[in-house]
Amino acid sequence: RDLKPSNLMIDSNGRVKIIDFGLSTCENSHAILNSSKGSFFYKNPFQVKPGIHQDIYSIGVICIELLSLWKTEMERYVELSKLPHLPQSISTQFSDVCQYISICLKPTSTISADQLLLYLSQLKNK
Repeated sequence: RDLKPSNLMIDSNGRVKIIDFGLSTCENSHAILNSSKGSFFYKNPFQVKPGIHQDIYSIGVICIELLSLWKTEMERYVELSKLPHLPQSISTQFSDVCQYISICLKPTSTISADQLLLYLSQLKNK
């Protein structure tokens, strides 16, 4: 439940792996899935209950962070505090990707992980 760039690694085959040693003390996977723990900027402010949609929101925030060229921590803080509105610097440069990000950040989104992957693969094949 704590998706953020520092909890992601890319293996030698280019696959993203989630690493989060902060949740390693949980007794079982059910406890992790229902946990409301996480980092402030990566949590969906519109969602009370934890779940997959919380993770999808986090993916949207991570995408913004990967595309942004923030020079300072303060600049990052200011831009992330404006979510779900996308920073203008990336919305003009990466319009196709921004549609993907907007789906992730939509407050009432009920998109599944499979639907999100399908959308991303369609975007990749454009």
